Amino acid sequence: MNGKAGNLGDVPKHLFLLELFYLKLKDSHTPICFFDAFGGNFISNTCAAEAKKFYNFLEKNTKNDKQEVQESLKESMYYRLMKKMWKYSYGEHYYGSSKWILELISIINSGTNYRVKYNSYELCDVIYSLSCLSSPENYKFRVNITFQIANAYDLTKDYLEAIDSFERGVIFFDPYWGKNKDNDMKGCKKIITELSEKLNSKPNWSFLIWLPIYNKKDIEVSNEIEKHIKLDIKSYSIYKIESEKIVNNPTMQGVHLFLINDYDKLSERLNEVGFNSLNIALGRKNYIVKSNKSRLN
Repeated sequence: MNGKAGNLGDVPKHLFLLELFYLKLKDSHTPICFFDAFGGNFISNTCAAEAKKFYNFLEKNTKNDKQEVQESLKESMYYRLMKKMWKYSYGEHYYGSSKWILELISIINSGTNYRVKYNSYELCDVIYSLSCLSSPENYKFRVNITFQIANAYDLTKDYLEAIDSFERGVIFFDPYWGKNKDNDMKGCKKIITELSEKLNSKPNWSFLIWLPIYNKKDIEVSNEIEKHIKLDIKSYSIYKIESEKIVNNPTMQGVHLFLINDYDKLSERLNEVGFNSLNIALGRKNYIVKSNKSRLN
């Protein structure tokens, strides 16, 4: 596994994120916000094998037992936008999360007001992302895009302001999860606690956390986050795509997605677009896809 964009961590992450935001766009015409707390490269000039493998799997003609999987995944927003992304330059670049959301808005455009808030630790990421917006023809719809540089774990007031200002939206956390995983875990737990009261009262706002799984330590981190969510949150779901057996390995072995304020139609939509068959599309037959959810009255 390499560190290029479009890797094993990015494919399920972006497929899931796009379906969640698609449902929010589709189901209401009220103003909506996407808060990208850990914005990285707006557009990467490299692409890993997994995204290409996913795309190639859906592009080839298949008349065997995999045909049904193909047909389902072709209904996903991720595939539709991937075809647009690579129309003239197959595999030469890959979108970051904010760019995926902007592209989704561009094809759905329900005539409402949109806000995309992009935050990054790195000034260079913000400068590069601004340069990527120099082509205005892609953004004729009403999108207010704001950029900032801050520690995402210090932005509780910003998240609360966004939740109060918009009826619906998504706060997206995909920390770097590098050497200081305990710090990221503590940061995620801190934000969950600080936003729990507001999120429990605003079911149209979702908080999505992404965690890549490399080893058994990451499973412990995942369990800690899950325990913390159960303490503070009324409605949540957890989706996992991972190897049947997690070993201590330098390569990525799976992804866990924690969704606070689950969306009623999301699990049905994910089944429709073949999320549970991603392991087949990625050529990972020894991987399993599972989910669990809870809604307390």
